[in-house]
Amino acid sequence: MKSIGRDIFAILCAVIIVLGVSVYGGHPSLSASVQGAVALVRDTLAGKHLVENYWGVTGYEVVNSLQLIGLAFIMAIFLGALFVLFSVTAKRRVSRALLDGVVTVLESVPDAMYVVISVALFLVLLENFQIALPLFGGNFYPTFTETLIPALSLALPASLQIRRLVTERLEEEMEAHYVVTALSKGSSFRRAFYRHILPNAGATFLRSIAVAVSILLASLLFCTYFFQYHDLSFKFAQAIGWDQSTGYRLTGHFMGYIPAYQPGTIALIGLLLVVFWAVARLLTELLSRRWFPADRDVTSAFIWQPMRKFWIVLGSVILLVLLFFGTFPQLLTAHGPTQILLGRPDQSWPLFPSKSTPMGTDGVGHDLFSIMLHGTWSTLLTTIGIAILVTVGSFAIALLGVVTDNRGKQRWPSTVLRTANSILSALPGFFVLFLILYPRNQAIVSAYTSHKASIPIWRQDVVFVFWLCVLEMGRGSYVFYETLTEWGRFSFMEGVHSIGRSDFSALVTSLRPWLTRFGLSFIFGEMSRILSIMTQLAAFSLFLAAKIGWLQFTFSPVPVHGLVAAQSNWVSVLGGIMNQYAFISYPFVLYGPLIFILLAMLASNFVSRGIRGGP
Repeated sequence: MKSIGRDIFAILCAVIIVLGVSVYGGHPSLSASVQGAVALVRDTLAGKHLVENYWGVTGYEVVNSLQLIGLAFIMAIFLGALFVLFSVTAKRRVSRALLDGVVTVLESVPDAMYVVISVALFLVLLENFQIALPLFGGNFYPTFTETLIPALSLALPASLQIRRLVTERLEEEMEAHYVVTALSKGSSFRRAFYRHILPNAGATFLRSIAVAVSILLASLLFCTYFFQYHDLSFKFAQAIGWDQSTGYRLTGHFMGYIPAYQPGTIALIGLLLVVFWAVARLLTELLSRRWFPADRDVTSAFIWQPMRKFWIVLGSVILLVLLFFGTFPQLLTAHGPTQILLGRPDQSWPLFPSKSTPMGTDGVGHDLFSIMLHGTWSTLLTTIGIAILVTVGSFAIALLGVVTDNRGKQRWPSTVLRTANSILSALPGFFVLFLILYPRNQAIVSAYTSHKASIPIWRQDVVFVFWLCVLEMGRGSYVFYETLTEWGRFSFMEGVHSIGRSDFSALVTSLRPWLTRFGLSFIFGEMSRILSIMTQLAAFSLFLAAKIGWLQFTFSPVPVHGLVAAQSNWVSVLGGIMNQYAFISYPFVLYGPLIFILLAMLASNFVSRGIRGGP
């Protein structure tokens, strides 16, 4: 019951943090957020200021949220179970290899990118084959068919996580002595699998559902906004008063005197995400303890398995090709990234794809293909740098917990790590990160409108990277801690302790090859996560470094000023396209940055997967 108590404490902490950051987005200071959260709870209980705090919240939006999350949850469990059965029971070598390749590619796509890929496929089918899928309906009462594709975009990455955790547990169970004995006595594999192996992995399957729910909820805000799915989370952008065309908060009253910032609605959205996670976590934990009391918990530890060289080579080749042409872009294009291209007299920007501009141009005539090539180094160096910072920080925090663990008797550092991981799991990460970083945009706008010096770019970089690293290190430190703790239970570690050597000494000597391999796998996997998070933030005009400038993807006769990225890279281009929905009128502008970002994400995950090995 100790873990359940920790989960309940984490849920309470998550509720308090959500209330605080919900007010922080409007009043960015610690004291103001604490006072605002207390006032919000007090006013809500007293029935005061409900219009200003909860403008426009209706019951059908909550019903739509339940419909989307419920359908995605059912699809995740169903698809996850199918992936598990196909992975374990496939007998032919060709079938297993094909399934393994497909799953590896699907697992290498970050969660939020499934939303962007779904939209890109929709546009391809509509433009080239006149096949219109039920998407972008804008219906206040979405039907089942309009919910299907958004739910699938959320469910697919969650189902792949279920498949990975359960398959690892099943393969471990299939090597147990009782299975080998049963097979040697003539029992069929199918009988042993369905009667013994599969039931023994039931606890892992239940606990993996809670992990899948966390993944599902992590992309919910991005999914509903991008698909224009009218549920409660769709009101997030409206509740903060965010202006789609310019990327910063509207001041005063607008759209029928809607309050500019509604902390109650924002808190309600965040608390809804916490409640869904809490129900899934506590329910699966209680059921697993009741039905499988002797089974162990899902572990995140890295155990030495043969590396998969094919995926390492494939990912490395893709990254090297991107870096090579990023270094020598003139080999593929004759245009510069800031060169304005002119079409025929009857053409207007953006120019459609052609031999000279294979990806078309943006709204002011810049060649998108040239921008992508010239932005390779700035994108990848930033991603690698943040990934290394997260890895080093995660390892340092985890090492502090391990060296003070007193050989199994937990002290406060390890307890803090477990509790912090539970709190971060309960928190909607993108929701919190958005509200923490969003006031920075308002400071940039205020400096611009008051004709003062804008915030230095280096200071923007530090704030952005700091909060991104804090949230990622909370997850990474727990993964490192679980792995190092699992290694400390190996039998040869008893011999290491018997000769007077410490755990730290064993890490840097006997376990150094394992640590190096795990660290490299973590860095490449983190690169993909960082790219995904930065892309989601850029879709809401939260760039690594931002400034006021001309919006390149607002296709209107009058030029529009708004927040743009101060650095030209793949993420800023894709974020600007998604931010202003330019891809609806001009679908081709989406394909270029999406292809480059997906290639980098797939390549880094391929290398990480190959180094890690396993199913």
